[in-house]
Amino acid sequence: MADISDYILWRADIPFKVSPFNEIDALILCQLLYIDFDRIVPEDFKSGITIKEAAKKYALRHINDDSKDLGVFINPRSADLLEAAGASIRFGDIMLKGFVNDIDIKEEKQFAAFTASVSPRLHCIVYRGTDDTLIGWKEDFNMAVYDPVPAQQAALDYLERAHTQCRGKLYTAGHSKGGNLAVYAAAFCSKQIFKKIEKIFCFDGPGFNSDTCKRGDMERAFKKAECFVPQSSVVGILLQHSQSHRVVQSTETNGVSQHDVFSWQLHGKNFATLEKRSDESLFAENTVASWLKEVPKDSRAEFINLLFKAAGSAGALTLTELKNRWLQTSAASIKMLHNMDAQTKDNIFRIFKLFLKAVRFNMPGIGDLLSGSAKDEQQNIKTGLPK
Repeated sequence: MADISDYILWRADIPFKVSPFNEIDALILCQLLYIDFDRIVPEDFKSGITIKEAAKKYALRHINDDSKDLGVFINPRSADLLEAAGASIRFGDIMLKGFVNDIDIKEEKQFAAFTASVSPRLHCIVYRGTDDTLIGWKEDFNMAVYDPVPAQQAALDYLERAHTQCRGKLYTAGHSKGGNLAVYAAAFCSKQIFKKIEKIFCFDGPGFNSDTCKRGDMERAFKKAECFVPQSSVVGILLQHSQSHRVVQSTETNGVSQHDVFSWQLHGKNFATLEKRSDESLFAENTVASWLKEVPKDSRAEFINLLFKAAGSAGALTLTELKNRWLQTSAASIKMLHNMDAQTKDNIFRIFKLFLKAVRFNMPGIGDLLSGSAKDEQQNIKTGLPK
């Protein structure tokens, strides 16, 4: 079997006129959007840059920089993917335009997108998934509380703007949070815009909270959506999601690693699929669903705010910085937790106990082990002593 890098090499000389745009092509565009295209891809829709030229500019920017690190969870092979795409006939002439990269800590917003014009009358609007920023990850958690989160509104606004600039058919696509945004924008756009949308591609994107589902036309969006998750998915099965997703075979062994689309396997121009998800994925879905039923929104918000306050307690703004400052962050977090008032401590541990209850219900053995560890950790925090 092959992966997306092999796909580009295999189909490098096959133009879209010969073999039409498909889900693998959309996935490659989604992965390319994780690359920093600031000052490379134009912000407007009137001008644009081909993937071939964008690859050359990106290479020149990093000519003296051997590092391809794009963040803790973003595969460094993405830079090689851009180079291969730029050198191919199939991808090289795709025109990129309308690039947006908006990170706002105050609004708790992380949003990025570009429009890939495959031809003058076929355009794929691509939304970036969660990047390396802590605020981007917090916005993901906020999806379980707020309707909408800022990136969702930004995705709808972007679709409305792109629609006026692009003639012909539209696709929306995204990986991870980007997949959520691709579906959200289609669910809330006007009927006029929705008619132009040929298909929606959602690659292991989380679902929506109940308020969002009540307010938007999720049913019409999911009818045009092709949703894909790896066999042990722990992201694409969160919240209320499409039940008609296809299960893709991954070479990785756990759900977090399987979120990396470079591990997704292909048969020719199609995904290598399985009949069903793993027991671990079903367990994760049921556990989170049970926990959310038990925890009210205000308590979820309090828990999320404390979690990310602790993560940033040593000044880290990205996962990479958090990883590099782990000892400082651990010490600062313990101190912060120790100084909390008794009521806040009780609220946090009550929420955590509800999570353990959900785990025990779905997998008793693991739940009992976690419960013992949780009691020890609670005592550590009360006394202010690290493990």
